[in-house]
Amino acid sequence: MNDIFDLFDEEREVSLNIHCSFVVPPVDLFPTIIEQTAQPAEIQKTKRQRLIFEKEKPKKQSAKSRMLSLANMIGRAPAMKGRIATPVVRCAVIEDSSRCVIQLRSEEDVKGFGEFATMFNELPAIHLGSGRSSTVFEVEFCGRSFAVKTAKTDETREEMLGNQKNFKMWAAEPRIAAFVTEHLIGLKSPTIARCPNFVAQYGYEYTSVIPKLHNDSIIQCSLKKYTAVVMIGEVFDYGTAEEMEKLIEFDLCPLRNEKLAFSMIAQILIAIACLQTIGVSHNDLRLDNIFAHSTTDSALRYQFPSEKIFDPSNMLCLNSQGVMFAVGDFGIASCEAWETSGDMRFEKPNLEYGRHATLGTYYFDERQRMARKSGMLCSDWKGNLAHPLMCDLDTRERDISAFLTQVVLDSERLKSFRIAQYARDVLKEFDVEGCLQSAKQIMEITKRVLSPEFTNTRFGDVVASKFYSSSDVLPGEHIYFLPNEFDGCYMERELEKLLQEDCQLDSLFRHLKRM
Repeated sequence: MNDIFDLFDEEREVSLNIHCSFVVPPVDLFPTIIEQTAQPAEIQKTKRQRLIFEKEKPKKQSAKSRMLSLANMIGRAPAMKGRIATPVVRCAVIEDSSRCVIQLRSEEDVKGFGEFATMFNELPAIHLGSGRSSTVFEVEFCGRSFAVKTAKTDETREEMLGNQKNFKMWAAEPRIAAFVTEHLIGLKSPTIARCPNFVAQYGYEYTSVIPKLHNDSIIQCSLKKYTAVVMIGEVFDYGTAEEMEKLIEFDLCPLRNEKLAFSMIAQILIAIACLQTIGVSHNDLRLDNIFAHSTTDSALRYQFPSEKIFDPSNMLCLNSQGVMFAVGDFGIASCEAWETSGDMRFEKPNLEYGRHATLGTYYFDERQRMARKSGMLCSDWKGNLAHPLMCDLDTRERDISAFLTQVVLDSERLKSFRIAQYARDVLKEFDVEGCLQSAKQIMEITKRVLSPEFTNTRFGDVVASKFYSSSDVLPGEHIYFLPNEFDGCYMERELEKLLQEDCQLDSLFRHLKRM
């Protein structure tokens, strides 16, 4: 690997060749173990270690040593966020950030009992959002920003221990997010990263001691009888796609800027196709669950499944317009294998919900469902966005319908009629006779609606030409080979095994690995 990564800090500029033309002083990636009783000041003092780079004569280093040096360097350069679409850089930062807060422990140590609550105690935080039983806030720790989500369960600790099927329901969200981080974002193998358009998760824990936001700072809160799932992940600098509407003065409102709108639609449709390939439905894909981050990578290159290893005719060279969009918050996501079998997490699915038996109260009574509308729009009789689970939509149609319906409705509200019409035309392409039959069919339709031939007739040649970047692949640029049906079958089986594993209280995970 001969790529050169330029990493910029406010105070310095560093260029490092992967073959190491100079030596970085050894830095321990496995910092000193922090006691659970340590005060925040002690934690900060122990964990804030600034690297000092000095040029020396080149010395022979092992491949592992070079990669550790690179990971340390990248993890401490705030401006690396501009390279979020470069998988090697992004995965090194994910690994560094996860190690920053989740420590390696000996077998004798107490595992996962309020780890995050202890780490973030008394630190300032910003509230980002709330759901039915969850809260999300942002906290800065050791120069890094973390999104912390706390989802409280409805059952006591005793009930959770005695009902593994219900425990697995609560564990599905962090497990799916961790699986996507490793297999699609590419943390497991950055050089074959499949799709960058997801929010990475660093780790999670099942615990009764949770971080809670109080007066703009974090406090430790003990739930006593109950338990919760606490997850930490990436923070995207532009926030949600819905919040970007406020950035109209910077021409960063996706539904007022045709180039940015196409970039968002393309990236999210590709993310949906990848989720469907591994048998996952998000079930709540609104604009406030789509996140945006600035990037210096102007080109995003995706190769649709092909019999050839490198097939330019099957490649989409997308102009990112300086923004990468990502799907996040798998709070009510479901696995298709569970949906079609009546959900293995429950002994007796609630029959009144019919085909929507997977997620209990999140689903609507079959008798209350709304009739399917023309073009797969999921809106009510007033023209407002309806929840996809309330509509007569198949598992493969929910995410596409919910996302594009909101694009249509919001674009018309903002008088961006060409964007709205394009979204309607895309929905019509997905509105096949009967229902969508496979992830392969979704991938093929996605490829068709994102092609220059399709966009030229909707936006004109001049505008549509700006949606795409040059087909010439530059050194250091990554091509995302989207998973084919065989990759999807393997990943779906692995995900199903993961979701069926028994859960244990007071346990801590970094990505998919229990600590």
